[in-house]
This record gives sequence, C-alpha cells and structure tokens, in this order.
Amino acid sequence: MRLCLCLWLFKVSLDLGALRTTMESHRRSLLKALSWRLVALLITFVVALLLFEDVKVAASVGLLDSLVKIVVYYLHERAWLKVPLDRHSERRLARE
Repeated sequence: MRLCLCLWLFKVSLDLGALRTTMESHRRSLLKALSWRLVALLITFVVALLLFEDVKVAASVGLLDSLVKIVVYYLHERAWLKVPLDRHSERRLARE
C-alpha cells in the first residue's frame, strides 16, 4: 500500500514538474486576455457598423459591450466562489 502511494506521489510530482515548465506567466496571461478583449471589441464594432452604418454608434456599442461583459464575468466568477461543487477543503486534502 505504501509503495503504491509513493509511486503515485512520485508520478504526481513528475506531472506537476511538467506542468510547471509549460505554465504561463501572469504577464503573458494578462496580455492574452487583453488581446482577446480587443479582438472581441473589434468584432462587435464591425458588426455594429454593418448594422447601423454609423461609426460613433458602432464604437459606443463595442465599448459598452466590453464593459458589460467584463462586469458580468467578474460577478460570474464571484458567484462561482459560493458553489461548493468539486471543491475540497485544506483539511480534507491533508488527510488524503
């Protein structure tokens, strides 16, 4: 039993080591998020421009869409903190 546990822990540590080498920095993740938000804003702007044929309206729609989605995403993340599904306490993890 202990040998199996030791081998499993060794495998997990190897897997985590592999993950660490491919993890992204916070800066890279932030830049990716910002670049994606810019792409989404441009898509919304172009669609609104095609629909309304007015640059000011299209820009307003694009900016408002981005602002609303950022706020809703934040609220969504905060709401998920209250959902206990598949969350483990530190005590339970320590026992396992």
